Amino acid sequence: MTANTKNKAARPKSKPEPKLEYRTNADGWTAGQWRAKGDTVQLTKAQAKYENVSLATEQPAKAAPAKGSAAKK
Repeated sequence: MTANTKNKAARPKSKPEPKLEYRTNADGWTAGQWRAKGDTVQLTKAQAKYENVSLATEQPAKAAPAKGSAAKK
């Protein structure tokens, strides 16, 4: 036996990065497939970094009411 085969069992295995659910921000190619705006896709954080997506659990910001004289009438 060589020294390399003895040490293989002692190495801890790394855990795969978990995939999270993201929503596409626009129509187009995402993760190798054409997807419509709002479609969900499961990606790792590293993959999502390079795609036009946002985390599905994030709520879109609500629009603030208009301010000014036109809104007071």
